[in-house]
Amino acid sequence: RFEQHRAMAKFLAATLALCGSLPVEGKWPLRGRKELADVPASFDCEMRKLAYAYGRKLLPRLGAFESLYYALDLNSDSCHQEQAKDEPVHQPATALPHNWRSAAVFVDGAKGDDSNVGSESQPLRSLQVACDRAVSSAGSTPMVLLRGGTHFLTESLRLGPQHSKLLITSYPKENAEVSGGQKLQVTWKPYNLTGGANIWVS
Repeated sequence: RFEQHRAMAKFLAATLALCGSLPVEGKWPLRGRKELADVPASFDCEMRKLAYAYGRKLLPRLGAFESLYYALDLNSDSCHQEQAKDEPVHQPATALPHNWRSAAVFVDGAKGDDSNVGSESQPLRSLQVACDRAVSSAGSTPMVLLRGGTHFLTESLRLGPQHSKLLITSYPKENAEVSGGQKLQVTWKPYNLTGGANIWVS
């Protein structure tokens, strides 16, 4: 997901530049643009900071939006801005029935196990298993509560007519996110930092 966000951020920045909404000096993000030769570096820098602020406002769920920060090269010496703090975004709480603790099927992507019963103390790990088990129970309000964190899907989530009225939401006062991506374990190291370049590899 990091590479996906980084690619999206670069596309956003390049698109703004091409449209004239983000005038830039010679070396970032476009090189050798004659029509931008007279644009002051200070103006370019302020526009990149503005793009970062706008990107965070546009996608608040990404928090500090690290990929956009580095794509805009705001960690460089020529245009430096401290990265925003990665504060979680809390969504409005979903109203749950009074018996939610006993009626819900619980999922914990980090500590759960699909051999568990799906209770609060013995959560499942798979969202698909939890959805299927919730609608197969005798309860009138099938619901799945996701513990905080990112729940990675190994395959597409399959929901059919039998899942009608199923409620899937975060555990109260926790933030859960469902992702179709894969968690990457990467270590970044500098590749070329000379001449104003800022290229890293993993």
